[in-house]
Amino acid sequence: MKVKKNKALLGQLSDMDLRLLQVYKAVVDCGGFSAAELELNIGVSTISRHIKDLEIRLGLVLCQRGRSGFALTDQGQRVYEEATKLFAALNGFRASIDEIHGRIGGVINIALFEKNNQQPKRQNRTGDCSICGASACGHTEPACATDQRNRARHD
Repeated sequence: MKVKKNKALLGQLSDMDLRLLQVYKAVVDCGGFSAAELELNIGVSTISRHIKDLEIRLGLVLCQRGRSGFALTDQGQRVYEEATKLFAALNGFRASIDEIHGRIGGVINIALFEKNNQQPKRQNRTGDCSICGASACGHTEPACATDQRNRARHD
């Protein structure tokens, strides 16, 4: 797939840009679109569209994909490294703000497997520690271990 190298459309970083970068980072971390499908809980066609949108937005070809497999371009490797730094900085910022508020926050991922070996369903949530789990049969049990909003209402 060839992306015409145009001037990048990226001016200010939007929430959508962050989402596209998250998808891209997950694809690279997982080693391809199909492997990232389970991680992101979205279809391969949606992942492909997000990557194409990011390439257009940045004006760069990030990866080669097709029957021969998935491979990063040099530009794609550089974008991946910068995205990794960006998300580390965002997580550090979030942790600092949580520290200012005197609370513990983070993400807890739980996957429950049934005996029939189906793939797990997962739900992630950031912010105050919340735990959401779903079994392969679709039963969901949300629980909130340290939900600051609930504690604030009771204090």
